[in-house]
Formats: sequence, C-alpha cells, structure tokens
Amino acid sequence: VDEGYVPPIPDAGTPSPDAGAVAPVDAGPSEPALLFVAVGGDDKGPGTAEPPLASIGEALVRAALTSGVPEVRVCTGTYLEAPITITKDVRLLGSYACPSWNRELNFSHPSYGLWPATEISCNQPSDQAAATLTLLGTGVTSNTIVEGVSVFAPENGGARSTGRGILVADGASPRLLHLGVAGGHQMLAAPGFPGSVSIDIVDSSPTVRHTAVCGGSGFVDGTWQPASVGVWVHGNSSPDIAQDNLSGCAGQALWIRTGAWELNVASVGLWWQSTGIATESAGNPISQIF
Repeated sequence: VDEGYVPPIPDAGTPSPDAGAVAPVDAGPSEPALLFVAVGGDDKGPGTAEPPLASIGEALVRAALTSGVPEVRVCTGTYLEAPITITKDVRLLGSYACPSWNRELNFSHPSYGLWPATEISCNQPSDQAAATLTLLGTGVTSNTIVEGVSVFAPENGGARSTGRGILVADGASPRLLHLGVAGGHQMLAAPGFPGSVSIDIVDSSPTVRHTAVCGGSGFVDGTWQPASVGVWVHGNSSPDIAQDNLSGCAGQALWIRTGAWELNVASVGLWWQSTGIATESAGNPISQIF
C-alpha cells in the first residue's frame, strides 16, 4: 500500500494537492479560460458545461488562444483523438462525472490498479504519430497539469516505430498526476529504440506522481535495447518521479546468443539513459518498478 498517497479532492476542478498543485482558474463556465469536454458534445459549440465540446483536441486549440493558464475539464468516457501537442501552459483535468461536473474522491490509484475512466487514444498509427499526447518546449512549465486521464499509445502502423503514450520533450516541465499510461501493442522497434514506451522523457524535467504505467508489448530483434519500457529517461533530463507504479509490461526481444535466435522477455519499468539527475521527494520513493 502506498502510504504516502494523497487522494484527489472531490471538488469540481480542484487538482490534487500533490507536487504543489495550484488553484484552478477562477472563471465562469462561459469564459474561454475554462472549457468543458464530454462524449456526445459539440465541437462547434461554446465549450461550456452545457453544451460541452466533443474533443479534447478542440478544447486545447481554443485554450491555446487564451491568456493566463486555461483549464480544460473532461468527463469520463473514451476519446479517440488526433495526436495532441501542448506547447504552452494549460491544466488538462479528467475524471469528471457528467452532467454534474463533480469528481469522485478516488478516481485513480496506481497501487490498486485503478486507472482513470477518462481514456484518451490516438486515431493515427505509430509511424505517423510521435505519441498520443506530447508536451513540448519550455513554454510548458510546472503550471501545466495533466491529471486524472488514462492515455493509450498509438498502435503499430506497419513500419518500425515506437508506440508512446506520453512524450515530454525539449525542456518541458509539466506535472503529470494521477494518470494511467500505456505503451503500444505489438510494436516492432526501429534500431536503437524500444518498441513501446508509456512515458518518454527527453531533455525535460517533468514531475510524475501517483501514476500507473504499462510499457506495452514492444518487440525488438537483433539489438539489446528493451522491447517495452514504462518510463524512458534520456538526453539531459532531471525528472521528479515518486509514488508511481512503473511496469514494462509485455515486451519481447529476439536476440542471437551462441549462434542461435532466442526469444526473451525484455521489459523494464524505468530505463535511465539521461545525463541529468534523478529526483525523488524526501520520503516518497517510487512505489514499485518491475
């Protein structure tokens, strides 16, 4: 049991109090700084609580045109989205109940295998999408919060590629809280890369808290990199990772040993290749890596 776990506050729009979470934007439902998304919504509508937008992508496009730190609230349900890229601060908060726009007390807990019921999948294959959700650049600071969603990587597009759930790159430092993230399924990797990754961190320093990851079921042949990875840290990265459940899941590697091909399970929860420094909050280590 993760004794350090702090559950999300069941107040509509209040991010969980981990990692210095800040108060939500003080804006009425008609303000552009506060947008709502629900299954069955309308992307041509105003994006208010009634009626909400239909897609997370549309909400984030509108949010990027506003000042300050906008907030996007997403109801539970399954969302098939084009690849999402965030380049400026925003709060993306899932696990709201519709039509009340309230949150349950315990919408996720990595130690208990409970993943958020707001599910985001990619509508493009892995050879066309870097990741389902990308947080890119120094415009994404610690004011950016992604919380209460489950993110599933693009599936195999036929070419050698890596199926990533979340990619954090180029100096981004968001807070990833109370998430479930899964790598791709049956991915055949390009040389030097894993086949599937749940969270790929390169040249960045995100905070990852109370998150469950499954590296997917990547496949590599003839090389020695892991086939599937829970969290891959490389480049000059210094992430703050604590109280998470990191699993490589079901990767396989076909290697030549003693002149014969052997099929080996090759999954790792955390693959560290960074020149940066790993950070854990005092007394709050990573819950489990396997």
